Amino acid sequence: MINFILDLLRLLYNVFPLFFTLAVFAGLGILLSKSIKKHSRVYYCIFALPFLLMLVPFFLGKLGIDVPRLNGLPVLSYFMRDYVHMGTLGFPLLIIIMYIGALDTRNRYVARLMSIRKELSIIAGFPVLTHATIRAFGVFPRGVSFFFDHEAYVAEHPVSSMAGAVISNFVFVLGIVMLALFLVLWVTSFTAVHRRMGSRRWRKVQRWAYALYVMLFIHSMGIQVGGMLTRQARDAEKPVAMAENAPAQHDGNNRAGGRAAHAAFGRQTGNDNVHGKSRKASENNKRKNERNGQREDGREQSGKQDEGKRGGLNLAEIKPGRNAKSWIHIVSVCVVFGSYLVLRVRKARR
Repeated sequence: MINFILDLLRLLYNVFPLFFTLAVFAGLGILLSKSIKKHSRVYYCIFALPFLLMLVPFFLGKLGIDVPRLNGLPVLSYFMRDYVHMGTLGFPLLIIIMYIGALDTRNRYVARLMSIRKELSIIAGFPVLTHATIRAFGVFPRGVSFFFDHEAYVAEHPVSSMAGAVISNFVFVLGIVMLALFLVLWVTSFTAVHRRMGSRRWRKVQRWAYALYVMLFIHSMGIQVGGMLTRQARDAEKPVAMAENAPAQHDGNNRAGGRAAHAAFGRQTGNDNVHGKSRKASENNKRKNERNGQREDGREQSGKQDEGKRGGLNLAEIKPGRNAKSWIHIVSVCVVFGSYLVLRVRKARR
């Protein structure tokens, strides 16, 4: 039963990663709301540690100082990888923070999340800044080069789909605007900065969060759509390249087939002249191979029976392809942001 539940959770994470992480982090936020409120600085330090472990070696490497990185370790590498990628940690936290403002705070669970909204914003800042900083040094120069030095970009990065390249590089450049806006919102979330600004001025600054939400939607959609168009164009190029190489492969196969036929004829002629003992040994080997084959078939049938007893297909092994993942993410983002817009408009009318 426990194995089935674990496999089911892995299946949900593989097929619906955004909804799964949203449910997990929202549940943890509700359960740990009092602890986060009381020990907020402890949580800040916990989430700041991976931030430092990633960015300090990254910047030292840019300066030419070789520092061993901890993300090469077996267990830590998975956590560090997910920490850098927005989809696993930063993006779900931002959506939860966004959604809290659209829900009815009279609900006790929503009220718990509302009580730690500021703390969640600060916590989310560490993975978001880690992701944005590393991407800023990697993809932002490439995006700028695409629009301002197109020839140099094409020479270094062959373009399979012009539409995909335009969309992808546009959202890369948009990511820098998002980073600048997020930094302003993140810094003003700290209590000391909030007090110095005053409530009225602070609220005006925080209203820019709506612009960030819009850009976050465009950025997330653009990455998926641009990547999908590029993959489709590359897949379409493969059959053409295979067709162009087909004549040479056909001639090579004909020559190889002729050599194989000649060798087979020689072997057959030699076999007609072998001694009777050799023929008997060959028959014994044949029988031995047949017995081994029967044993392998028996093991395979037994394995299938055992698999049927265990419940058949392993749910954790069901993983959608890259294009399927892109479509799932696109639909998930549309559902999340569309429902948020409906709830926000409804709450504003009340």
